[in-house]
Amino acid sequence: MPGAQQRACDRCAELKVQCSEDAPCARCRRLSLQCTRNRPVRARGRPRKHVSPAHAGHQLSPVCNSPTATSSEVDGHLDVQDAPCSSTLSTVDDALAVSPRDVFALVYRIGILSAFRQNEYESLIASVDGSFLANDAMHATLLVCAALLCQSVEDDQTYPEQSRARALADIAALLAESRPVHRTDVYCLYLLANLCYLHEQSTAMALRWTTLANCFFSINVSCPMTQPLISNEVDRRLASLLSIDNNVQMLLYNRSCSESFTRHGTELFQPQLSDHDWHNTIPGTAEGVIFPHTLEGFFELFLPLQNSFKGALSYPTYDSSSYKAIVDELEQYFIQFPNRIADFQNVSLLWQFEAMIWFHGIHILLNARADFLELLLDSAFTGSPTYTNAADHALLMGDILKALLASLAFVPQQLNHATIFFIALSSAMHASLLSAVLLEGLSTPEVLLQSAIAHYDILEAILRHSRSCDHPLIIIVSKILALNISRAGGSSTDYESDLGGFLQGWKYYRWIAGGHGLNKIDEGLADELLSSTMQRFRYDLTVSRLSPSLISLFDPDQRICRPGTFDLSILY
Repeated sequence: MPGAQQRACDRCAELKVQCSEDAPCARCRRLSLQCTRNRPVRARGRPRKHVSPAHAGHQLSPVCNSPTATSSEVDGHLDVQDAPCSSTLSTVDDALAVSPRDVFALVYRIGILSAFRQNEYESLIASVDGSFLANDAMHATLLVCAALLCQSVEDDQTYPEQSRARALADIAALLAESRPVHRTDVYCLYLLANLCYLHEQSTAMALRWTTLANCFFSINVSCPMTQPLISNEVDRRLASLLSIDNNVQMLLYNRSCSESFTRHGTELFQPQLSDHDWHNTIPGTAEGVIFPHTLEGFFELFLPLQNSFKGALSYPTYDSSSYKAIVDELEQYFIQFPNRIADFQNVSLLWQFEAMIWFHGIHILLNARADFLELLLDSAFTGSPTYTNAADHALLMGDILKALLASLAFVPQQLNHATIFFIALSSAMHASLLSAVLLEGLSTPEVLLQSAIAHYDILEAILRHSRSCDHPLIIIVSKILALNISRAGGSSTDYESDLGGFLQGWKYYRWIAGGHGLNKIDEGLADELLSSTMQRFRYDLTVSRLSPSLISLFDPDQRICRPGTFDLSILY
């Protein structure tokens, strides 16, 4: 009938969000999804007591009350069965190319999955008829992980979004006193947040999810001192992941976060088992050795960086004792870094490259800070010793990225979102260097140009292949770097006009007082902060004061480090 109100589309109805009722609706059109209204129509009026299946409309599938679905934590596995189910997952669509089982083949390759152990799928999650799992939230979270992290996934945006909505369905129940909170709930929230930090539509929610995970872990998860050894190890790993994530929150959202879970009273609450022992000691299996070396695991490489990471986020001045202490601590980290994987040819796992990227990223953060606009607009910065230090580590990160691009370990969608941010920060540093060199009237050094191209290629691979990274900040960094590479190659473009357009997009994402990092600020505040920045720095595209030590960084004959290796500095 003309003028009749349209039903909400199937996707908006499932997500329980407002639908524009157009065909296609605004949400489906924005995400280029098929907008359908094929779900059964519910009968009007009060529900009748006896309804035949043919007239029942859309119903959730029942979960079998199998004894295997009610057991609690066994042998230290995550207690995915111990929480009562308040919702039920529909049968997984057969078109989905991956399953939760595929995620467990990746647990030793992806840092955020490090609280799991490989080949424990059947004992970790009790399966019922192949379609249902005893804990809906964990099943759905693993589907999100599979859809976003596995290489074989077909390009369909609905799977991760639908699974994420199902994984979060019990959030309200978690806030009720009658519903106990388990480590499974904490881990689900942590994983969902870490998969969404750089997803534009979910950036703000990711912060809420990880904040909830922190609160639930500190308040509700049982005291680690009273648990069996293996159960205690699960909590130690989860606590360590949350502690690393707290620093990531501080970086990505420009916020303070003092919570630490790596201490319990006076005890250092970190994993007692190395990744070598954790992944190689798998009950009931005869699998080959995954980690041949004990000091090359995820936590062995990432936990020692956290104190320096947190210190760099306080942005100490160059001549302060705090600055020197952070530099000394990072130098000790470099000295103790495993010699075998310091040679890029021996690196077999993605996050081993990522640890090196974080090392140089923390150095860049310490010297250049995190605000992308100030990094490009501060003319005085180019003549400072901190600029030279930041350039040193940006070029060394370029060496790592070249090796990463050539490595079989490189899977763009599996990069940690903090790693992507560090690469973007180093890319902005390269854009500044390319511009500064041209202002000096110098030809672009080949070392700088090749490093910038490696940064650009990595960002493009991430934006092309990662289904969880589409944040405007990262996209604009890639475009600004491409603009400067093109300009260095002699392209005649209106550089100032093009750059100004990109900076207008950056103004919403600030790492200064009043800015919320990746969370977009409103137009008025963005313009106010941009105006303040422009007045403070009086940006002049005709002025550059590059120091001789900075220019010497581009001379390949003066480098003391051997190409193809992780190194502390180019010149020192």
